[in-house]
Amino acid sequence: MKKIFFTLYILVSAMVLAQRPNPAPAQKNPIAITNATIHTATGTVLNNASIVFENGKITQINGSIPSNAEVINAQNKHVYPGFILVNNTLGLVEISATNATVDYREANDISPEVRSLISFNTDSHVIPVIRSNGVLLTQPVLKHGTLSCTSSIMQLDAWNWEDAVVATDNVLHLSWPEIFRIDDEKRNKEFQTRRTEKIKELTSLFQRAQQYDNQQVKDYKLNAIKPVFENRKLFVEVAGANETLEVIAWANKLNLKNVVLIGESNLVGVLDDIKKSNFPLIIKRVHSLPVNSSDSPRLPYEFAKLVQDKGILYGLDYSGDMEYQNSRNLPF
Repeated sequence: MKKIFFTLYILVSAMVLAQRPNPAPAQKNPIAITNATIHTATGTVLNNASIVFENGKITQINGSIPSNAEVINAQNKHVYPGFILVNNTLGLVEISATNATVDYREANDISPEVRSLISFNTDSHVIPVIRSNGVLLTQPVLKHGTLSCTSSIMQLDAWNWEDAVVATDNVLHLSWPEIFRIDDEKRNKEFQTRRTEKIKELTSLFQRAQQYDNQQVKDYKLNAIKPVFENRKLFVEVAGANETLEVIAWANKLNLKNVVLIGESNLVGVLDDIKKSNFPLIIKRVHSLPVNSSDSPRLPYEFAKLVQDKGILYGLDYSGDMEYQNSRNLPF
């Protein structure tokens, strides 16, 4: 019996130790990091510099250090802003092979009213690994469907989704129907017909949402789409250059100003068009092979520099296979 109780004690202790860390307590005193190489959000690098933060917010850089501050000597170390992991399923899945832990799929193809923040799991065991590499904020997004969800920005140090939310319901997500061809001409026509009908459906939905007034009967889909004509961002994922040109023309037709494109290095041929549209671009997972077999294998790694040289506002995501686990590599 003693052996049994001892074994149970060891197992329970191991389970307790395996739980994810508790959220950090409130900051009591100022903290000063000194003698560091500081990378600012504007791209400036400060050598042998100090930074002070209090109540979780930066109060000064290279200023006088408060007498009650906790001082951390960061000589030969680098300090940089926390990364924001956008367009990712982190917090919506724990084990992809176990359906009970997967919350990034919806049955409906058009579900803008679905709010991803409610399903965000702050107890995910993946989150501490992501945080340890400097990723402090995330944007959980459903990845199935044409108009998949409305997302929020969440911080990764919280007890529950109410504590975690930083910016609520600020982005609507659209996956633009892809253009593709196969050898069977009959099926090609069927695919093209369905694609054309889907774009017509989207256009009608957005036009109705623009005129929507919920004083009489509330329509949850239209109610979720309407803010993109005001202050909510519309993230549009595009498969290639032709789809990008379609989205730009479609957005101009509907007078949509808050569009952000999401795409890969195969958009290199339409960068001038993206610049002219003034739409920002989120570059998908640069650690990947080229989309087209004729492209240079260097292109995915060079693409961000090409975008920057065009003067396009851009960011990076880590979407793709096993994205919620591999997104710890975003800083690299």
